[in-house]
Amino acid sequence: MRETESGYELEWSPIDSTEFYIVEQLVNGHWQQVGGDITATRLTVTNKLGSNFRVTACGRYGCGSAAIRNSIVDGPVAVKRFSSSSDQVLQGEQTTLSWHTSNASNVYITTNFGQVYRGLPAVGSMRVSPHDFGIYTLNANGFGSSVSVSATVVVEKPRALVRTPQTAYLEPLRNKGFDVIGRTLLELPLGVVFSTHDEHVALVNKSGDIVWRREVDGVVANQGHFNVSDGVLSFSVSKLDGTGRLCSLDVNTGNNFKCIATESPAIAKPFMLDVASSSFASRENQSAASGTEPTQKVIAVVDMNGRLYLADKDTLNVKHSALLPAEVRQQKITANIAAEYGTSRFVMRVSNNQYAALSINPPDDGCHNLSTCTRSVMSVFGMEDDEPAEPVIKLEWFKEVAR
Repeated sequence: MRETESGYELEWSPIDSTEFYIVEQLVNGHWQQVGGDITATRLTVTNKLGSNFRVTACGRYGCGSAAIRNSIVDGPVAVKRFSSSSDQVLQGEQTTLSWHTSNASNVYITTNFGQVYRGLPAVGSMRVSPHDFGIYTLNANGFGSSVSVSATVVVEKPRALVRTPQTAYLEPLRNKGFDVIGRTLLELPLGVVFSTHDEHVALVNKSGDIVWRREVDGVVANQGHFNVSDGVLSFSVSKLDGTGRLCSLDVNTGNNFKCIATESPAIAKPFMLDVASSSFASRENQSAASGTEPTQKVIAVVDMNGRLYLADKDTLNVKHSALLPAEVRQQKITANIAAEYGTSRFVMRVSNNQYAALSINPPDDGCHNLSTCTRSVMSVFGMEDDEPAEPVIKLEWFKEVAR
């Protein structure tokens, strides 16, 4: 709630399955309706008869209990704290997320697993049990401003000599003469995709028949990235000459095969990012851009030397490439990288016990130092006004996990 010269501005968190809200004001000890059939989550009250309000959510089957939680906004939205009780847990264990926000009318948490926890209090905590590497993002909104802060949890899984999906395909494939790289097995509705040591990628259906087999001029060492929406499989390739490739094809037919070159072998699995469109606009258009940022999906890959490539997901044309910050290139990049769904953020393993989070951002003139856990790195290819402006790779945090 924010006080104005003539009354109050109210905002509240959305409730699932709500068709409309009813807002009441406490005046002289009695609740009086000041808004009915409200479909938005905000209301301006043009009186100062009382500063206590309550909101009732109504849906198809009636109205719920009124919520009374009045707090005066006295400044911008802020996240004072967001942390997990443990940065690392064993598989099946829980950790506690705790947060403290101020001046927020809507607080919620999203995860890289697609979960959304809505209607959270300004100050609170909750227990979570991530089944895999977890990225939890606290979002605080209010009166036109928003702040997001992320926390990560590493899940230690039982180690196996060969990490493969549970599938009945592996031995039959080897019996058919395929020298299968076990960790590349990727089960799909059509069957299973895999790579072999003799530089091929293939799809075998559930009856054990080969649907297609494609030579890729290099070794695919990890699972590919499958985009369900368009049926495209993208994968990283390492070559004997010390270079690599990012390739894609139609998983149904094995056709529409295309590749781009990388300077060094590509081992880590490709990943999808949603990057602000202004990141790739010309300098002239980028400087004129304003308002809500549209985004575009790009397929990304990092080669062993730490060079990031951002490519159009449909054409595979490279939109931008740049070296990652030196801090994350301490060792060769071979571990798979986790992308936060629907954002430009990703997390990568730097060493056995070190992790880093980075994001792709539109060009700016600022640069933050490492002491604040952010750092901007730009690669410059030209300075002409009609050349594309170069996106900024920000190092958001760098953590060492205790063993």
